[in-house]
Amino acid sequence: MGRESDADPDLNAERLRRSLSLRELVARMREGGETNNVYLVARNSLLLREAFRPLLADLRAPAGYIQPDISAPDSVHLWFGPAGTLSNLHHDHLNVLFCQVLGRKRFWLVPSWETPWLYNDRGLYSAVDILAPDVARLPDFARATVHTCEVGPGDVLLIPVEWWHAVQALDVSLSVTFVSFDRASRNTEWRDYWLGPQPEKVAR
Repeated sequence: MGRESDADPDLNAERLRRSLSLRELVARMREGGETNNVYLVARNSLLLREAFRPLLADLRAPAGYIQPDISAPDSVHLWFGPAGTLSNLHHDHLNVLFCQVLGRKRFWLVPSWETPWLYNDRGLYSAVDILAPDVARLPDFARATVHTCEVGPGDVLLIPVEWWHAVQALDVSLSVTFVSFDRASRNTEWRDYWLGPQPEKVAR
């Protein structure tokens, strides 16, 4: 909560974390209009909470793509928010199978090999504001190939590890992401990353 008062809400997620009842959260979704102020994201780990574990019974791992047993910790995540939520330009440290359940979301995608143009100055995040790119200040972004698409209920999008993307909800939105693929290694991990503010440099 309080995401709109923070220039980097995804980087500062721990500081912005708040607890509220599901009833209050749903009320905010229905009454608050378009906003980026409150967002239940993967890092809230809702499906690890005992009260919400029964929701796993409503999910089906796409056969042949995702491990059938989705009860393992952090193999599936839930995203729930109003129209207007925005995850700015970043890449994930794993391959992600993104499944849209309710509402629509707009994606901006940039290939991993164009990382040099994306001002990756903070962990998994870019300094580029996807809604208003400042190419005068960040001129190399003009060289990036930005693809856009819209996903709606029933749509699935594979986001390969290190592919850059930004996501904005166009409606009240519910999304599910799977990261435990039906392969021996389960996933590929990008190891050179951190979440949150840049770590302090260690003196050598």
